[in-house]
Amino acid sequence: MGGFGWGTVSDANGGFRLDGLLPGRYAAFVWSEGDTDNYSDTVTFEITDGNVSGLELKMHRGSSISGVAVIEGTSDRTALAKLSQLSLAAGIETDGLAAPSYATVSIAPDGSFHIKGLRPGKARIYLSTYPPVPGFSLARIERDGVPQREIEITPGAQVTGVRAVIEYGTGSVRGLVKVENGPLPEEARMFVSARRRGENTGPASRGSQVDSRGRFVIEGLSPGEYELTLQAFIPGGTPRRIAPVKQSVTITNGVEAEATLTLNLNAKQPEGGNYE
Repeated sequence: MGGFGWGTVSDANGGFRLDGLLPGRYAAFVWSEGDTDNYSDTVTFEITDGNVSGLELKMHRGSSISGVAVIEGTSDRTALAKLSQLSLAAGIETDGLAAPSYATVSIAPDGSFHIKGLRPGKARIYLSTYPPVPGFSLARIERDGVPQREIEITPGAQVTGVRAVIEYGTGSVRGLVKVENGPLPEEARMFVSARRRGENTGPASRGSQVDSRGRFVIEGLSPGEYELTLQAFIPGGTPRRIAPVKQSVTITNGVEAEATLTLNLNAKQPEGGNYE
């Protein structure tokens, strides 16, 4: 399930035809673009030396998540007015050949949202606005006042009481990475991420790739104490377990903080450590 190989649009009766398939094993499913209440089962089939016919793909009415989105950290009316320019998405973790389950929705001017057509499973909600609106990030998801990393979706469930807390910030950090004990290979890549202290779940707030001069900048951060994490990626062959570098930084709206991180190529990460 690395990606969609072939696709077609069904006719008014649900009929479809996929041409040009090479011999092999496949999984077919329905992918509905736009607003839909349904999700699809997956049907597996195999192409050998001839055509396959008679496949039936079943659609089911999905579950939904509804709630309200709010912006924290600012009283700027211009920023608050941009709430309706933002979109939320919910993705369901899938295994094996399960069809992908993903739904997105625009936030209403009053902050309400209703994401539907979700298959049962564990849903994660995130900002999906494209292109991104500068300065906005998803701080956390709450349900009935309790922070949630994931929301369990059962068949036919209509999950309510969800609160998407969005932060707005104009702070930034500009930094320099120094490398000790030898240069990195030319193909190596370095990335710096920023996570607010105390937030141990979910993705980091922002990130930036380090350029060839060792410089990086992360913008659109809301005020607070952050932990910067520098990671080095050396592709090809056996991956080198270089220990990540961490450093604290204080972010203030409208102010550019500075940071210098030192990457020691001899500092090996312990076996079993997470160096994604």
